[in-house]
Amino acid sequence: MVIHAPARVFSQDPIATLTLVPMMVLVWAIVGGAIARASACEFAQRVFLSWPGALAFGLSRALGLALSLLLPIVFVALLVVLIALVGSATLALPYLNVLGALLYLPMLVIALVGVVALLAFAIGHVLLVPAIACEGTDAIDAIQRMYHYVLNRTLRLVVYLLLLVVQGVLLILVAGVIASSADALVSGAIAWMGPASASRVLEGGDALTGADAIAGGILSLWKGVPGLLVAALGISYIHAGGTVLYLLIRDINDHQDPSEIWMETLIEGTQAERQARAD
Repeated sequence: MVIHAPARVFSQDPIATLTLVPMMVLVWAIVGGAIARASACEFAQRVFLSWPGALAFGLSRALGLALSLLLPIVFVALLVVLIALVGSATLALPYLNVLGALLYLPMLVIALVGVVALLAFAIGHVLLVPAIACEGTDAIDAIQRMYHYVLNRTLRLVVYLLLLVVQGVLLILVAGVIASSADALVSGAIAWMGPASASRVLEGGDALTGADAIAGGILSLWKGVPGLLVAALGISYIHAGGTVLYLLIRDINDHQDPSEIWMETLIEGTQAERQARAD
């Protein structure tokens, strides 16, 4: 999963992989940063941030937010490349393969570091964006905080994550039932009162032609809106819940009150007030 799946995707379409993946990470980081910042201000300071202000924060920290998500993966990828280069260069040649055999133990140690780093990232990656949103810091500090919290309070963090996942699944299930019920209610009402032609347009398909095909295309677009709303709710829950989780796990590790977050009047990455500049 770590080596062969990304390699297969890259080999099938390298250009799309190199262009779309960074763009997807950047969009995820900006949107996540905006949601996390709004959630942090509301949860910690009872300050309700407007969506333009939250989006402005996400855009202003776009690079740091994206790097916080990418750097741990890049680090593990570099370790894999190092192991591959050393192993292929030594074990494939006579006599030199003796050196490769001796180096296998250091390669195992390097691999162990990579596995631990990857597992910690899998557990704590939800803390990365909230770390920047709450602390006003950079990617390196967010990554350090994430690894410190994961390795220092692993069991507590896993329990909190499980609770967060259970609540999220229940929330999405309820939202999905409501969305699908609304669509079923509209479709059922039209099918009950309308003629057969209306039902045919509702069902869509390749058999429709002319105006029916246009109407069917528009209906399929509107039918996808409830699903998009459910997906948007899920994305919002991930970042909002991750922000609350970050503040709680930070309190456990650093004994820093959840109400303490970075605000515009504070120096970045600290709780120290900015000094007014003299005219």
